[in-house]
Amino acid sequence: ADELTDLGVTLQGFTMIGRKLKEVAERVCGGRRVDLLGSGYNQLVLPAGWLAMVAGAAGIDIALKEPYVLAVQRDAGLAETKSVVEEVKMKLRGYWRCFT
Repeated sequence: ADELTDLGVTLQGFTMIGRKLKEVAERVCGGRRVDLLGSGYNQLVLPAGWLAMVAGAAGIDIALKEPYVLAVQRDAGLAETKSVVEEVKMKLRGYWRCFT
């Protein structure tokens, strides 16, 4: 519900991001990480987004109700996003062992 970026990330999406960050941190750097979530454009959603991400990173399952119904197509842009991620990994492969 961020009017500036219109990314369409749900609370379930933020939970998944937290879980994925935890997995990567455990695999790459012994579980150490710093979590940052830049936002603040929709103050009604921001606390729930933070809670979802922190719960995911902590491995805690909590029921969260979406504050808004988002009118986005599921997985819109997923193929393009995966392509960009692979390109970034290829470019950084020589610098980051986790990408080899």
